[in-house]
Amino acid sequence: MRGLTTPGGGGCNTAGGILIPTGETLAQVQNRLLPLGATINGVTVTDNSNVPMFTAVPGYGLVGLRGAVRFGERSEFRFDFENIGDKQYRGISWGIDGAGRGVTLGYRYKF
Repeated sequence: MRGLTTPGGGGCNTAGGILIPTGETLAQVQNRLLPLGATINGVTVTDNSNVPMFTAVPGYGLVGLRGAVRFGERSEFRFDFENIGDKQYRGISWGIDGAGRGVTLGYRYKF
């Protein structure tokens, strides 16, 4: 919540601060997004409804390539290409997107 709300009087998930982008309190946002009597994701909203934000986790597949090339007995060059297709993905409880395309290169010399 840091940076998104003004300081409030309560802890996490309490209506204390103001949502900076819209100027609304938590209760105002809930009333706008979850109006009483509406059916959202198969749940009719009442005063104490727990409406699921997601009813399913979308599947995803990632492609990567990892390997190494040895040069003699002591030298090795390693590479790792992750998420080659630069697929956007997110786990159900992460709260942030997974890593995009990435490349890791390394060299190892054994003494």
